[in-house]
Amino acid sequence: MTEPGEIEKVPLKVVPMYIEDDIVVEARTAGEPETVEQEEPRPERPRTPLVGALALAASVLAVLVDAAAIVIATNGTYATATALAFLAIALSTVGIVGGIVAIIMRRGRLWGIIAAALGLIANPFFLLVGLEFLGGVRT
Repeated sequence: MTEPGEIEKVPLKVVPMYIEDDIVVEARTAGEPETVEQEEPRPERPRTPLVGALALAASVLAVLVDAAAIVIATNGTYATATALAFLAIALSTVGIVGGIVAIIMRRGRLWGIIAAALGLIANPFFLLVGLEFLGGVRT
């Protein structure tokens, strides 16, 4: 086992630091010149409206599928109309959720607002509930 020798005493230098605009600035002492190192600003990625546009496309497609389901149901092909109604529900849900995501992430906010509103209107379930309410039918 080795024995430690004399401990060398070293004077400590305490430098107060301040944070200003995401830059760490050390406090100057009386004789030191001010040196501030600035970081390179990160280039901001452009925000593309792709999320809002895709949500709007899903909502518009839901409207078209919903209209096709109504037309097919009036012709008496109920199984196909039901399948198309379920597809319209799925597409409108994608439109609503995608629109909300676009609004929150600021990726095509206007398209997202339109997509969410159109998705709510195009959803066959909400459409049925709304038409029953307006028609006075109680189920």
